[in-house]
Amino acid sequence: DYTAFDEVLACADVISLHCPLNDATKHLINKDTLAKMTKKPLLINVARGGIVDSQALTDAIHSEQILGYGSDVFEQEPIAEDDPLLSLGEHPRVVFSPHNAWGSKSAQETLWKMLSKQVSDFINQAQ
Repeated sequence: DYTAFDEVLACADVISLHCPLNDATKHLINKDTLAKMTKKPLLINVARGGIVDSQALTDAIHSEQILGYGSDVFEQEPIAEDDPLLSLGEHPRVVFSPHNAWGSKSAQETLWKMLSKQVSDFINQAQ
């Protein structure tokens, strides 16, 4: 069974975003969807920055419409100098981290193995 999106927004304590950025998800979290978050959840975005409308989120944090926000992504990366999220940099209910969720030791080892194999295959193909 699936729960309707609006129902999730209304009853969730934590909303964690893990979806691709496309036409259907661009600004999925916006002024209207934030208004439906009646339990004032913690919002986490480790997907893509464009899924969240930066200005609407900034307004929601300042008005205490949501409990807090954590993210390692921004609408534009590197973050634009005029991004409203920059005003939240020292906010006690906001946590930003570098966009490096992929950077586990295991992921880096896999990356280097794949890269080494591709270089080796390229060299062997040229001979």
